[in-house]
Formats: sequence, structure tokens, C-alpha cells
Amino acid sequence: MMRRLTGWLGFYIIGSVPLLAFCSAGLSGWFFDYPIWLFIGIFTLLAMPLVLLILKVPSAPTWNVTMLWVAAGLIIIRIASGIILSEKVLLSSHWLTFVTIVSIALAWAISWTWYI
Repeated sequence: MMRRLTGWLGFYIIGSVPLLAFCSAGLSGWFFDYPIWLFIGIFTLLAMPLVLLILKVPSAPTWNVTMLWVAAGLIIIRIASGIILSEKVLLSSHWLTFVTIVSIALAWAISWTWYI
């Protein structure tokens, strides 16, 4: 198994885990109060394409590209809805956080879509 996690594939899988954990945490708090069971469920669902890639399932690249864009799109929508529905004036640090998260999500999805 360790042999399969070398090079760019290993970097992609290891780098995707924290990103998917962040997305899962954000999405589990969208409508509920961050329940752990929902976080684990969302994370498991988003991480399944990574397992398919490790197992070398032929359709794994398609599932991974789909997962990248679904996760990026949902976290962007989740944060944008928080900004839109906020009744407070947002500070520049809030906008910086939003732009940073959107940039990382899009950069990760674009670069790995191109690579895969």
C-alpha cells in the first residue's frame, strides 16, 4: 500500500485529507450545530474517491475530479451564504478569510483536475 502512495499521487491523497476535513466541518455546520456524526458522514462520502484511487479502480479519476469540484463548490456556497445572510458589517479579515478559502479550494480543484 505504501508503494501506491508515492510521488504526486501520495501528495494528492495526503493533501486532500485535511482539505476534505475542513470542507466536512464547514458543511456539517451549515444547518446544524456541527454534529460529529454529520462531519464523519460527509467526510466519509467525500473521501471515498480517494479510496477508489488507492485501490486503482478504473473510474477513480472521474470520481476524484467530481469530488474536487463538489467539495469546492459546496464550501464556497456555504461560506458565501454565511456572508450574504450575515446581518453584521463584515470586517476585512472576514473577506480575507473568504477569499483565502475560495482561492485554496479552486486552486486545488483546478490543479488536480488538470493533472488527473
